[in-house]
Amino acid sequence: MTAAENVQRKKLRGGQVRRLLDAAAALTPRRAPIGEPRRIGILLSWGVGDSVQTLPLLQAVRRRWPQAEIVALGKSWLEELMGDEGLFDAYADLTPPWTRHLGKYRLWDRHWLRFRGQIVALRRYPFDLLIGVRPDPRDVLLARLLRPRAYAGLAVFGGGNWISCDLGRGLDDPGNQPGPALAAHAARQLTGLEAAPVARFAGASARPAPREAPVLAVAFGASHPIRRWNGPAISRVLAGVRARPGKLIAIDHEDGPDFAAPPSWDLERWRGNLHGLKAMLAGIDVVFCTDSGVMHIADAAGCKVVTLFTSGNISRFAPPGQSIYAVEPMPCRPCGDHCIYPVPLCVERIDEAAVSALLERALNEV
Repeated sequence: MTAAENVQRKKLRGGQVRRLLDAAAALTPRRAPIGEPRRIGILLSWGVGDSVQTLPLLQAVRRRWPQAEIVALGKSWLEELMGDEGLFDAYADLTPPWTRHLGKYRLWDRHWLRFRGQIVALRRYPFDLLIGVRPDPRDVLLARLLRPRAYAGLAVFGGGNWISCDLGRGLDDPGNQPGPALAAHAARQLTGLEAAPVARFAGASARPAPREAPVLAVAFGASHPIRRWNGPAISRVLAGVRARPGKLIAIDHEDGPDFAAPPSWDLERWRGNLHGLKAMLAGIDVVFCTDSGVMHIADAAGCKVVTLFTSGNISRFAPPGQSIYAVEPMPCRPCGDHCIYPVPLCVERIDEAAVSALLERALNEV
């Protein structure tokens, strides 16, 4: 299959799903005015990056309805990541099996049994308003299963008669909008409040004072192998950087490759949970990483970020204003981490010298 055929197949499949959802919603309409909700649920059931990118919307919802009970619906690490932001009153575990890399639709396995139990539990305490801003028709279907009184979502992905407020109204292609820009647009549609199109944690403005030599962190752990790169290549990139940092922090992860620091660099290894990572990155100047949750946390913490993009959607997930390297042209990107080649060309063709130059420029700018 060629890259063009792969892209066309995904478009056709997406169109079929949207038409099915629209037909189902026409037969079972469920809309209600939003009014002044007392209990609000927000769907954050995908990855760390998706959750961080919704910060403009989350902050606007809290400002608009300060007295409402706001519940984050997602994976168990959500409280660890967001607990100190003051955005939620409660957290509820909701892990759709389709957010996994493998075995998404094995309806008989324990993940689907657990998911069905989570749906039943959440339906006992219905939401006045449920919000979902991820560009994915499965979130529209999930919202219908949860039976909120009103749902704010993206009508372009189907199920229009289930949606009380179209968060994508006025956008030609919500699926390719930068995540924070889409969240800010959704915030204006839903709350009427202005939101900056950048994701920032509450403490991001309290950055460390400028230092003579910046602190650099390196993180190449990722949930999918195609996004990790390899240790020897990372070592060569670091060796090609002439601007020596004051300290190099290697963020260890069970999925991360081993790499070597140049002999004269002061190396320190760090490992911890998401809350600790967020606190640690608040004191880092530059982060060199792959397209991952670490990239989004670092950006939201106010770090300068240099990122290698392999298979991910650059227009949607690249942090605005940060340094991005990607092999181009790569017409099969984004591929959903299902490579159509014997080896992933978006990894194999990375120009290490060009990456070293990007990283050196970032260190010098600090």
